[in-house]
Amino acid sequence: MQAVGIALRGALGILTGLALCPVVFLWSLIKGARAVHGDGVVYRAELRAAPDDAAATGAAAAVGARLHGPAIARLSGAFHREGSPEHDVLGLALRLQRDASDELTVGDQDLLLGTFESFRTAGRDQAATDETDYLASANLYHSVSPWRVDGLGVVKLRARPRPGDATPDPARGASRAERLAADVADGRAVLRLEVDGDGSAALADLHLVAPLASDGRALRISLGRSGRGIRAVGYRNGIRRVVYPVSQLARRLRGR
Repeated sequence: MQAVGIALRGALGILTGLALCPVVFLWSLIKGARAVHGDGVVYRAELRAAPDDAAATGAAAAVGARLHGPAIARLSGAFHREGSPEHDVLGLALRLQRDASDELTVGDQDLLLGTFESFRTAGRDQAATDETDYLASANLYHSVSPWRVDGLGVVKLRARPRPGDATPDPARGASRAERLAADVADGRAVLRLEVDGDGSAALADLHLVAPLASDGRALRISLGRSGRGIRAVGYRNGIRRVVYPVSQLARRLRGR
């Protein structure tokens, strides 16, 4: 029954996405950018299987080992330009790679997370997000929709500043991009990827390693990239399946 319910929600999401396509296409065409999360920063990253102190055992440890390796990470605000003082939802897009490459098109698994738990709580979560600092302890990056993870079943995922790390000094930069760059230079830009709602099910630590000069336009997220056994399901991912390619087409037409 759970599988049927998830499939129905995914189908409803696709129908919703089809209704949104004209708006998303025109918006992306006019802006020459993503409809949301249009402006961000891009980093070379590494996913490292969660260490022993994370209590990652059994199935979670196996998933972490499968995720281990290089990645590209893009962090962004959803509705406002980078450096804006407005309250915003922050996003984290990941492209996992088998071999490290600065080419944003290279990779076999895409993941998406943002600092809100659901559409229902989005307003409250946006107000609670610390938009001045990507690694603020208050910022929990949720997958929002469920994903079917081989070995774990249907779960939601979450990335959060790694437990035990000191709270970053807000004076280390004038903007969240500068603060993140300072954290990366100090080797403290780490987010723990785990099963949402179960901190004991740690999967891997995401280490941001070095900035990339790219503006991230070539990082066109696809829900069809599931090479590590993580497949998008549910309502919101159904919407994404439709509107993401439409937005990407509009950007290509603008040469973006």
